[in-house]
Amino acid sequence: MTEGGLSTKKNTSLATLGIVALFLAVFWFSGGSPVSNTAAASGTETKVVRFLIAHEPVSVFERSNKVFKDELEKLSGGAMTFEVLTAEDFGVTGRDLTQTEVYALMDAGEVDVSSMQAASFSREVPKTDIFLMPFLFKGYDTIVDFFNSNEGEEVLGEISDETRVTALAYTFSGGFRVIMLKDPNATLEDIKGKEIAGLGNGITQEGLAVLGAKAVAVNEETTRSETAGIDGAEVSYTRFSALDRPTSMQSVVETGMSVLVTMLVADDTFFNSLTQDEQDVLMGAALAAAEVERDDSIALANQTKSDLISQGVSIQELSEQTREALREDSAGVYEAFSSSIGSSFLQAVIDMQK
Repeated sequence: MTEGGLSTKKNTSLATLGIVALFLAVFWFSGGSPVSNTAAASGTETKVVRFLIAHEPVSVFERSNKVFKDELEKLSGGAMTFEVLTAEDFGVTGRDLTQTEVYALMDAGEVDVSSMQAASFSREVPKTDIFLMPFLFKGYDTIVDFFNSNEGEEVLGEISDETRVTALAYTFSGGFRVIMLKDPNATLEDIKGKEIAGLGNGITQEGLAVLGAKAVAVNEETTRSETAGIDGAEVSYTRFSALDRPTSMQSVVETGMSVLVTMLVADDTFFNSLTQDEQDVLMGAALAAAEVERDDSIALANQTKSDLISQGVSIQELSEQTREALREDSAGVYEAFSSSIGSSFLQAVIDMQK
């Protein structure tokens, strides 16, 4: 959908699209309603930061939304507060908002801050592809170490410099991706020859090829009929948790090949309208909220895994030795994409895993 086709709740609704729940879980709402950017409070004007949750799952933002609001109000001495918006507030149900749609809402002055997938900035900032490099990150602790590193700050800075938003903080709303299969009791070996739905970018496609899978690129416009014969999908537990039950998937192989990372970003026009003190308050509140969201995202992933086991879904966990061998098998992928990501940048992140 183009920006010209985007309507707000005050006008006409966005048309809902028929998409496949599981397969589009590899891509791209909390309550609230649109509000004015200022609200009267005790006779003074309070700036209301309108935060859009543009993607599933909703639950990982429940605690962080309260933290965001509390921190904004505390750090600003009550001069700033916080309201949550969802896709439904703009007439969208059954799917996430695209980056184009989020930008259109920012342009219309309806949204100030939004959650977005890191991968959506790949074209302008190739370093965001670091989260897609096959079997790079060894655990959540090393991902958070990256977030807090100079390299992590470099990525946020480049997004702020090269796009029309200011990157505030890293979130998950996803985490490590696994491969879910329709076959019962499937293992790593069983992935070979299977048609697996995944992101359409080159790194993901090449990574699935390392596993011997036949990669099937899906996007926001993929229909159910087009995916009827697909054997499985690469998706994070956290994203999968938002899908309707029961699932047709009977097996999970915990490949952890890549990581679904999201970000909190502010519309540049809004951010630049703030004073330096207000910008610092927004940054501090966003970081505090992001840390809570990341913890809750990991907890939701663990709970989803437990739920699947109780439903009879078989899960194969890969040893670090196996993942290390797969990382070595992916050397060609690293070589092919190191120049676009930046060879020294990539090597620095590799060194963090040791």
